[in-house]
Amino acid sequence: MIKLYILFWINLILSVDLSVSHSIGSVVSALSIDFNDISSNKSDIRKLKKLKCKNTFKPLPDSVSETSGLIFFNNLWWTINDSGGQPCLYSIDPKSGTVNNYITISNSTNVDWEEITQDSLSIYIGDFGNNNGNRKNLVIYKINKNHFSNETNQMIPAEKIYFEYSDQLSFETRKFDNDYDCEAMVYFKDSLYLFSKNWINHKTRIYRLPKNPGKYKAELIDSIDTGFLITGATISSDYKHLLLIGYRKGIKINNSFLWHIREFNGTKFSNGDRKKYRLKLKLSQTEAICFKVNEVYFTREVLTKYITIKQAMFKLNTKTLFDYPNAK
Repeated sequence: MIKLYILFWINLILSVDLSVSHSIGSVVSALSIDFNDISSNKSDIRKLKKLKCKNTFKPLPDSVSETSGLIFFNNLWWTINDSGGQPCLYSIDPKSGTVNNYITISNSTNVDWEEITQDSLSIYIGDFGNNNGNRKNLVIYKINKNHFSNETNQMIPAEKIYFEYSDQLSFETRKFDNDYDCEAMVYFKDSLYLFSKNWINHKTRIYRLPKNPGKYKAELIDSIDTGFLITGATISSDYKHLLLIGYRKGIKINNSFLWHIREFNGTKFSNGDRKKYRLKLKLSQTEAICFKVNEVYFTREVLTKYITIKQAMFKLNTKTLFDYPNAK
């Protein structure tokens, strides 16, 4: 045990750029590779070219230390905390990075909130985190945007979309050892699309749900061999670019990844042109991602194991992200 501890700190000292951990506005490199094949060996990683992203607010306030979803609405960022947090939406000022308001969803419980998405009329909060693979109370909360006001600390009710997975037969408790966890969702073509977080095979299955309140079986429509755990999703306002973010299992240096999918046929995302990026973020657990017009932002939650790395928000260099042959 002592030997492992020493090896960890040696690796950390050699690998962590402390200026990245403490300098607001520091530029962070990310690495990219064409990833139509799923190879992730070291020789591939050495061939990756750089994509830059930049710190925006670092750290984010402690009230959103478990930030797990992100949208931009009413000229504010909105985020949630995941499992066990308050059933609240927190607004973040886009200039200062401070939390200036929160809204409580009055008829909800935060069992394991993991994602937010929106359409023109509603906000959807996914309470579908399922580390044990045994949940039978999966729900998406639908909040009417017209209920939002300038009042601070509002209480707003939500409609509820209950669901179960159409292909799940076993509900045996298997913590971090199941393929029915979920942390990613987008609104697209009048439906909600969920991307599973597969702890066993590091793929993602894609399910479709109606956006209206009720009880449903989520329809399995597609799957992608991503090679990492999907923790967030976002789609551009023109519906031409889908981004998936996540990380590899376990604490590793530079373990965060991003998929960019475009030119997909209808809702068959796996048929799209794909590119994978390796984000050079030291010991980060990336959780949420969001388009803001033609910009892309993502967050990481706090890390307190071995060393404290605070929650933060980053901005991707989208010119580089979309600037490859025939990008649209």
